[in-house]
Amino acid sequence: MFIGASILPATTKLDSGSSQFHSMVEIFIQGVHGLAFGKFQDFLSALVKGQRGLFAGSAPQSMDGLLEKLMGNSGEVSAAVAARELLDLYSVSDDETRLAFFQNLEQNFNADEAAVRRAYQDYSAIPSSLNLNKLSRAAEPRRHELLRRLNQTPGATHDLV
Repeated sequence: MFIGASILPATTKLDSGSSQFHSMVEIFIQGVHGLAFGKFQDFLSALVKGQRGLFAGSAPQSMDGLLEKLMGNSGEVSAAVAARELLDLYSVSDDETRLAFFQNLEQNFNADEAAVRRAYQDYSAIPSSLNLNKLSRAAEPRRHELLRRLNQTPGATHDLV
């Protein structure tokens, strides 16, 4: 018996070809996936907290330094630690510092104008799906990737809003 089968009367027989059976299998898979994802997030959260403890004695970094660390080529755990530190620093910052943070994102985390121009010229010359994808990637501001990386940290969405 699987999760979800308990909602049916004991006398109900499920045919493996029935839509009811497939619905129950989907519920089971979603439950397992949700459970596994939740366990993974718990594991990641504990790992980040542990890693942060290793660096507790080091000098606190600035928001700009943490931004660069987060966007650099560091490993996943280092990036998660940098993201959590950045979010923690942001949460205790005054309005002026927060405004400077967003001004920095606007000025320094935009799309590369020259790359967008080149991609547009390529697409104008040859309007193919490949060139459209290149244009789309070139036009995406770096801050989108920054927000994706921040959002991988447990509790980040709450902290950002």
